[in-house]
Amino acid sequence: MLHSKNIRNFTVFFGTLLSLALPVSAMAKPDGLTLSLLCAGDNNQKISALRDITLKADAEALPLLAAMQNDSLHVLKDGLVLRCLIVKDGNATDALSGESLGPRPAGTEKITINNRVRSVLSQALATVRIVSDDADVRLAAINELRNAPDASMLPLLDRALKIEKNSHIKEQIETTRAMIRMHEDDVDIRLAAIRTLSTSGDVAVAQLLEPFANDKTVDARVSQAAQAAVRDINSRLAQGEILHQVFTGVSLGSVLLLAALGLAVVYGLMGVINMAHGELIMIGAYATYLTQNLIRSQFPGLFEFYPLLAIPASFLAAALVGILLERLVIRFLYGRPLETLLATWGISLILIQSVRLIFGQQNVT
Repeated sequence: MLHSKNIRNFTVFFGTLLSLALPVSAMAKPDGLTLSLLCAGDNNQKISALRDITLKADAEALPLLAAMQNDSLHVLKDGLVLRCLIVKDGNATDALSGESLGPRPAGTEKITINNRVRSVLSQALATVRIVSDDADVRLAAINELRNAPDASMLPLLDRALKIEKNSHIKEQIETTRAMIRMHEDDVDIRLAAIRTLSTSGDVAVAQLLEPFANDKTVDARVSQAAQAAVRDINSRLAQGEILHQVFTGVSLGSVLLLAALGLAVVYGLMGVINMAHGELIMIGAYATYLTQNLIRSQFPGLFEFYPLLAIPASFLAAALVGILLERLVIRFLYGRPLETLLATWGISLILIQSVRLIFGQQNVT
């Protein structure tokens, strides 16, 4: 019986032969050797293969890397040759040729990876996604790279910066490059990075610069520039927070204003003190929630347009409950405002408890 290390060597050998034998058009990148290392190599070999994919930043490797991250990558032992398969919903696809194999063959084994490999895998995924055609995918990849800045990513970021057309994503790439450059020893490079970072409004950037601003061992020019940049960023964050609070206050105030206007109109026209007025607003809110869930489950492709249905649905639901309230209770109490106050207060308690029984006591999104 062959030793496991020998089997790995044979696997790499046959993987290389297979990659040479297949026509280029039939191959799914990465090549057979890299794929063999990912599927049959030890953890160090897997890391080496992932770093090779990272340097190439080939978008065609994305399905393979995603399968590896989702634990969907399997290996099928066929004598000395091991086939690498991507298993999804019980069906298998050859990771090298892209050939669909139907239901997962018997004898396949899931490829397991440790945390060290998973960390390198996350970086490789982010690197591959940075060249995606989808702007949202590229932006998410840049943010992921920013969480683990590495000097080895600079050539990739430089290349991405040259081909990027989206101004916002381009700005994020420049910020990520500057964050990496801050860890270099050259003073001029650090100063250039600080100038780039000083235009940011990200609290993570301020946190990155603070050690340089407070470190007495770094060059005085770097320290002073970092201090100025931190002040600029904090000032920008404070302005954004003020605007956010003003917007929140206006939003909440508008809701209270609408509720107050409703109470005033009802009392002015009907002489009724409606203590269930807030609960009618609650009914409209839960009608919006139900409409949202209905669209999400039945018509997921139209979910972004659900407010167009939810707004009239909330008005109709609140109006229906209001009509029932008037027909069954209020009509018998006109001219007696204190009795309408007590009656509608009791109805408000009934509505609140009914909602708690149906939807639970926790708030819904």
